[in-house]
Amino acid sequence: MKKILVPVDFSKYSENAFLSALKISEKLGAQLTLVNVVNTLLEWDKLSTNEKTKHRDIIDQEVEAKDKLDAFVQRHNIGKVPVDIVVAVGVPYEEILSLAQKIAAELIIIGAYGRGTEGEKFIGSNIQKVMRKAECPVLAVKHAIDGNSWRKMAITTSLNSQLDGNLDKLIPLFNGFQPSLHLLYVNTPEHFMPSKKTETLLEELASKFHGFTVHQHIYNHPEVENGIVEFCKSRNIGWITIVSDHKGENSSYQIGVTDTVLFKTALPILSIHTS
Repeated sequence: MKKILVPVDFSKYSENAFLSALKISEKLGAQLTLVNVVNTLLEWDKLSTNEKTKHRDIIDQEVEAKDKLDAFVQRHNIGKVPVDIVVAVGVPYEEILSLAQKIAAELIIIGAYGRGTEGEKFIGSNIQKVMRKAECPVLAVKHAIDGNSWRKMAITTSLNSQLDGNLDKLIPLFNGFQPSLHLLYVNTPEHFMPSKKTETLLEELASKFHGFTVHQHIYNHPEVENGIVEFCKSRNIGWITIVSDHKGENSSYQIGVTDTVLFKTALPILSIHTS
């Protein structure tokens, strides 16, 4: 994993994302790209130079954003981590996703907020779309990640997901930190699955994580989201991976789960979808 993208809106949430990204980059030898988006509905890249001059406010915001990004990087100890800065103009989530594709980002780290906080518009209104539409994994953090967070990871899935095509996106990150992996299926009345079938599917999934310490869990709970949160609290889990499957007979199982879990817990949430 060599390229990590971090959206920055200069809030405390995006600063926590940047601090987390620095630690990950130091560990993996990755390059960071920071992006700030000047929010507008104008199709800025399609405007001529002459047309752009009619929008002096946007031009001024671009210049200010670049200066602020430079200052933002300079006031942190980045060590030997290479950091690029980009100022984009447009709809934030669209610009983030476009830049992620352009630089072939392998991970997006984004600041998030939750219960009892008010999120700035940049993060609050765009994070769900980034998490759902990004082709690479997205790590949402509320607090700067410390070393203890990496030790135990829960990977929760509907067991309809086909991880094979996406393992290459997760394994480099896992290899860097070597967490113990806790594969979790939350068995609910709505999506009940007999234990024997669940155990078989969990075994198949566990076999894909060669070289890792893997534990398998079936957790019974009326609600998927609260089941995930309760399980992680009871096991002192440090971060959560949620695999979303938008196809298959139980596709609704994971739709909205990531958002709700992110709202209810302070743990980092690593989201990846299979379709």
